[in-house]
Amino acid sequence: MNLQSVGPMIQVLQDQLNVYRTLLDLSRRKQEVLVKGGTAQFEAIVESEQALLWQAGRLEERRLGLQTRMAAEMGLVTEDVTVSRIAPYVPQPERDQLRTLQADILKVLAELGEVNEVNTRLIKQSLAYINAALQLITSAGQRPVTYTPRGQALPVAERLKVLNQKV
Repeated sequence: MNLQSVGPMIQVLQDQLNVYRTLLDLSRRKQEVLVKGGTAQFEAIVESEQALLWQAGRLEERRLGLQTRMAAEMGLVTEDVTVSRIAPYVPQPERDQLRTLQADILKVLAELGEVNEVNTRLIKQSLAYINAALQLITSAGQRPVTYTPRGQALPVAERLKVLNQKV
């Protein structure tokens, strides 16, 4: 069987795998930054991720087009066609390459999902901490929390001072 689209399909799958591996690496780095706290690093990682996600989208479009073309070349129904359905019709050694790339992509995507789930929890915890801190800061002038030696509440201006002595 002479399938002209097999080579390009293998290349697109390899490119997708490389993009997903890079995204996984960035997500792991993002996790470290979230734990240590580095806003500038976090922003740089997010920008890199956005560029890679755009690239992944373009590769996915190309892969879908190649799958449809391969299915047509094989005389298969082109709707709902997948690499798994095409692979049995592809001669060796390309068949094994397709299956290996597919398995590797699925493995990397599963890892990426796990790392992103942890990152989501870390971000939510950070936001909860920030919100609690902001709540404490913004409500400082609303509640009488500091008293004079006689037990009376200090005026708001006096309560907001951090130090009440001259050095």
